[in-house]
Amino acid sequence: PPPPPPPPPLFGRCNTTHGLLPFTASPTYYRQTSLFFGMYVIEYCFIINSVPEDRILPSTCYKANDPLAKMELYANETLRSAVKGFYVKAAGSSSRTVLASWGPQGTNTLKVNLNWADEEANGSVVCVAIQKPYTMDDLCLGAPGQCIVSLFNRDIGDSCCPFFSTTSI
Repeated sequence: PPPPPPPPPLFGRCNTTHGLLPFTASPTYYRQTSLFFGMYVIEYCFIINSVPEDRILPSTCYKANDPLAKMELYANETLRSAVKGFYVKAAGSSSRTVLASWGPQGTNTLKVNLNWADEEANGSVVCVAIQKPYTMDDLCLGAPGQCIVSLFNRDIGDSCCPFFSTTSI
């Protein structure tokens, strides 16, 4: 596959190298009708999987058993009101809804805190709930038809935050 695009500016504060965390975001996301946010909302869902331990690169930003702390998207912050929240489901757990959280103005960062252990992250689902008529194509910044997702092992300090370029199925 082609190499990933350069990271957007918001990810410059952490180590974006692929393979540093035992988590990966699927290269595609899918859409589903929202059962939680109402009939005028579509959820766009990302699947999170684990990376085998022998494929994790050594680093100073990851320590064994660090959780999947959060997921961030490079998103158009002018659409804040169209993002109704997140639907998240850790593997082996029941689903829950989470309010949308945005980074400081000007960072175009949409985020959701997860705090999932390896077992919870592998096969988990994170969905962004967007009010119609807006879609992920409207929300995501960067290359047309792509959405840049980053996974973090911690919220502060020396963190790993590999990013993944995703597209719709």
